[in-house]
Formats: sequence, C-alpha cells, structure tokens
Amino acid sequence: MQKSLLANLQSVLSSDLRSTLQSCVILRRPDRDQIASFVGWGRSKTDSLLLELQNSGLIQRYRDNEAGQGRPPYLYAPTKSLGIVVGIELGVDTDHIVVTDLRQNILETVSFSNERPTADPIAEIVQRVVRTIETPGYSLKEIIGIGLSAAIQFNSHNASGRIVSFTNECANLIGSQLTKELNIHVYVGRPQVMIAYDTHWRTLIADKTSFVSAFFAHNVGISHFVEGKPYGGSSGLGADLGHLKIPFSNRTCYCGRSGCFRTIVSYEGVAQTLSERAKLIPQLASRYTRSPLGSAIDSPESAVREVVQLARNGNSFGVDLVATLGEQIGSTLSSAVSLFHPSALSIHSCYVDAGPVFTDPVTIALRRSCLELYTENLEIDFYGLSPQNIARGSASFAIIRSMEELVSYQEDTRKR
Repeated sequence: MQKSLLANLQSVLSSDLRSTLQSCVILRRPDRDQIASFVGWGRSKTDSLLLELQNSGLIQRYRDNEAGQGRPPYLYAPTKSLGIVVGIELGVDTDHIVVTDLRQNILETVSFSNERPTADPIAEIVQRVVRTIETPGYSLKEIIGIGLSAAIQFNSHNASGRIVSFTNECANLIGSQLTKELNIHVYVGRPQVMIAYDTHWRTLIADKTSFVSAFFAHNVGISHFVEGKPYGGSSGLGADLGHLKIPFSNRTCYCGRSGCFRTIVSYEGVAQTLSERAKLIPQLASRYTRSPLGSAIDSPESAVREVVQLARNGNSFGVDLVATLGEQIGSTLSSAVSLFHPSALSIHSCYVDAGPVFTDPVTIALRRSCLELYTENLEIDFYGLSPQNIARGSASFAIIRSMEELVSYQEDTRKR
C-alpha cells in the first residue's frame, strides 16, 4: 500500500525538522522568535532548520507589511502545495465538508442531504465519508488528515433512524476503520469539540487556562478545555449538557428520560415550543399548530430561524420566546461556570443572531446564578452557528492532530 502524505513526511524529515514544521503550521504564521520559543531552541538553530524547510519547498517566508513602523520580521507558513485537510460533519439531515490547506484557507465547501442509516451503521458512515471526499474530486494522495465530527447512535429503538448521539467506542471504531480503508489518519470528535477548534484555534495553542465552549443546535453540547485540550474524563466523552435534567421541562427525550435540557433548547425543542404556542400568532398558526413536533414541522432549524428573525424585528412573541430561552441557557450554564471556574465561556448558536434579546438574558441569568468570584473576570463570548462551522472546526482539529502525529512519530518508533 502506498504511503500516506503524513507517513512520507514522517519518514523523510528529522525529528527537529518535524517539530519546526509543526510550529510553522499550528502557530499560524509565526516569526522566528515565536518558533524558537515554541520548540525551545536558540535562534541560530531555528534559523538553520527554517532554511532547510524552505529549501525543501515545505514552508515559505514573507514580510508582514502591516506590522507598523520599522522593518517587519519574516513570517513563516506552510506552502500551499504541502497538502490539504478535510473536515466533515455528518449531520442530522445534511452532511457538510470543508477542504482547507494547512494555512486554514478554505478551498472548497460541499453540502448534501444524507440517507437513512443502513443495517451496518459503521459501514454506512465509512461510505458517507468516502463519498464526501470524492465529491469535490480531490485525490487521497493530497490529504494529510481528515477531521470527522459525528453525533452517532447505534440504537435499534430509535425509530426515526436519525444520528442523534455519540459514544466514544463508536468514534474509535469509525476512526480506525476509516484510517485503515483510506490509508489516511482520520480523527473523530464530538461536534462541541470541533466548534471550539473552529473559533478558538489560537487559544487552544497558546492559552493554558481553562475555558468552556457550549453549542445549541440540533444537538446540545459542552466542552471543557484545560491547557489547550478537551477534558474527556474517564469515558473520553467529557461533560454532557444535553441530558442534564432541568426543572423547567417535563418533555420526554429520545434517551427515554424526561426533563433533559435538550428537549427545551435544541432546535427540535424550540420548534416544539413554537408548535405549542404558535396559535397565539395568526400568521404562524396555520403552519405550526397542526400536530405535535415531527409531523407539523418538517424543518425545526427553519422554524427556529424564523423565530429568531421575529425577535430581531421586535415581535413580542419572538422576543418572549428567545429571551426565555436565553434565561434558561444562562441559568443552566452557571453550573458549568461554578464547577470549572473557566477564564472564558463561549456560546455558539443561531440564537445569537437575535442579538441582545438573547445574549442579555443569558449573561444576566448566568451572573445572577453564580458567585461573583466565578464571574467577575469571566469573558463571555457569543458566536453565530452556520452549517459549515463544525466541518471547518473538524479541519482545524485534523491539522493540529496530524501535526502532533508528525512530531510523535520518532517516540512511537522507539517504543516499538
């Protein structure tokens, strides 16, 4: 079997060159001093290694003309020909793929509707990933790594056949089978981890403090990052926000329990609230009050975005629904802030598009529910959530993991 692109780099580069190349990739256009600090070498050795990588055609240097007065330092970045990474989100109804180079420049995005799972779910996931790679027509020889976000459940009583939850064992099975079939390292992670990699690349590399990232979409998730890496706990899955039991819901969740947080704040949960209340709005009643969620609302995300737009326009129904949602999210996230005491909290959702109607209640409820000690220096950031965010974060995740794989190659060889 032909060597993968990553395997070729591992075999032809010395340990020092691999570490230097890694720093050029993950530090995002660093200068010589930043690279030297990252790898722990002196300037002379760093200069020598950088020159060797330039002569090999793996990196290039250029001046930062926006650096201000004086002669700007050289910045270093991987060449565009070094390779590409592929980020994939296997979603509830739609699969998304983002292809980037190692500078994180997006080369192509593709989306298409997925199909119902087959009798062999792992084989079905493998087929979908292979199809997403073939769709834009890139050669496997160009790919250094693949990041895959999948919320995966193998549960026979899930009559809808939808991909709705995730287990670490499934991730390992899918990752190993894809790696074997494609001869490319495939790195599988949960959506909430991939979203954090999309928006917090620099933090994950440089900031060694604790931060929490939460997202609200078809699924609901939270990640706690410590020293730049997601904390997985004993199971490797990390924290679970969606199935946290909360007092303001008695709805039954797909997991079989009632009162799960996701039954209120996921797209499906908000759409169900809309279905229950829409009779109050004449222009919505004909579309959203015919029957319970699942048959009345074909696209919960579309319904949610309509409510968000109503809130933005000042419609009292939309404002009340979105503000209540913000208060529920803020009060529930206060538990994570009290437990983890992060330096920053990021919230990702299309609900953010409603502006202060959503963000103000979140902030107020969160600060009201926590001791001041835990919130006085807390940075709270809000981000919108597009269909490509998770796929793009998966590509970033693949870049970082493949560079870690590149550097650790020698250590693994010694162990064998």
